[in-house]
Amino acid sequence: MSETIDLSAFELDDTATMEVLTKKGDQMEWEGKPVSIEFYGPGSEKAQAWENKQAREQTARAMKMARGKTSDVDPHKDMTDRLVFMTKQIHNLPVTPAALFGNRKLLHVADQSVRFLGDMGNF
Repeated sequence: MSETIDLSAFELDDTATMEVLTKKGDQMEWEGKPVSIEFYGPGSEKAQAWENKQAREQTARAMKMARGKTSDVDPHKDMTDRLVFMTKQIHNLPVTPAALFGNRKLLHVADQSVRFLGDMGNF
């Protein structure tokens, strides 16, 4: 086949917005406005940059372990770092991504976010 086909109509969007739920499953609101988070999607340049960063860090960890040093992996920090990196904007909640995802008492928001990012249908 020699003709070029335009596949752009089937591509993932670069960003998508997740409506944030409370721990009870209700829409989270701040000052009467619904809270949402806009994330960069898996097909975005931002996601590619994250994957490249992770690959470098994993290689460095493997080299340390090969030299007999212990790994300093903190799963919560890794999750928080990813969510902060992949957040484009938090709507209607005046906090930074680091403050939101770094707060262990708000793990339900981080959990929602991880699931949202993992579902390509959202993008």
